[in-house]
Amino acid sequence: MALFKKRETLVQNIAYMAIMAAINVIFVLLTAVLPPLMFLIVFVLPLTSAVVTLFCKKRYFPIYFVATIGLCLLTTFGIYMWDTFFYVLPALITGFVFGILIEKNVPGIYIIIISALLQYVITYLTFLVLCALIPGINFIDALLNIFGLATFEFKSIFVHSFLFILAFIQTLFSYVIIGFEIKKLGFSINLEEKHDWWLIVLSFVFICLSILMTYFYEPLLYVSVMINIPIIIYMVIKLILTNKKRLWAALVISLFAGIFIFAFCYLLIPSPRQLILIAPLFGLILIIYFANYLFIEQKHVK
Repeated sequence: MALFKKRETLVQNIAYMAIMAAINVIFVLLTAVLPPLMFLIVFVLPLTSAVVTLFCKKRYFPIYFVATIGLCLLTTFGIYMWDTFFYVLPALITGFVFGILIEKNVPGIYIIIISALLQYVITYLTFLVLCALIPGINFIDALLNIFGLATFEFKSIFVHSFLFILAFIQTLFSYVIIGFEIKKLGFSINLEEKHDWWLIVLSFVFICLSILMTYFYEPLLYVSVMINIPIIIYMVIKLILTNKKRLWAALVISLFAGIFIFAFCYLLIPSPRQLILIAPLFGLILIIYFANYLFIEQKHVK
């Protein structure tokens, strides 16, 4: 398709980015008129940004970025302006990162983790900037209120976790949509895991970070646990797919051991720190995954 090919000249790049920016604005307008359609931005904007990243020169992406933000602000001037910052800004950056990582042939699991972390950080920083610019409005509370969490007792502790979960869900849906659509454009997402040791290191770091943050900064304790959950789930799925009964048995034993530790120590830890009790289960799964990784690597070398 002529629409999906590399753009070389400045005119070709500008024209292509103008089309994609117009598509973004149309969807922003639709969601402004029909708020229930807001979730469409989560899918469309990362996809268009990824397409621009893949088919346009990278040096022209700032033009597309500024143009999209500017047009969205103009079309949503007033009560819906904050939606542009909350939805559009992270989606544009996430789509750009998606495109770069796909182009660099980065494995899918890393694309999800990196993009979710990036979107979480950008979203939180955006809220801080908005709260500083408009002191009379607490945008974080406004977001929590949408989900009925504005009066939650521990909202100040869990707000980071909530933002990461939201970013992760958005990223996961975007990954599925982009992964499906990108195949039609002649690209593919790398599903080969040649650098599993990075996952092992990441998981170990977040386990240690969650334990340390129990004593220093509780909000990051829960974020560290939340970040580790998709990594651990990924490890469990990979271990199950090996079809090795010894690994299955080890996973079952670890699960029961983790449940026992959680139940035995639950009343010994003040609320809401009990979430840290999931760390032993993560640690056991990580050990099993690491042992299996070493076995596979040793066998491969031989």
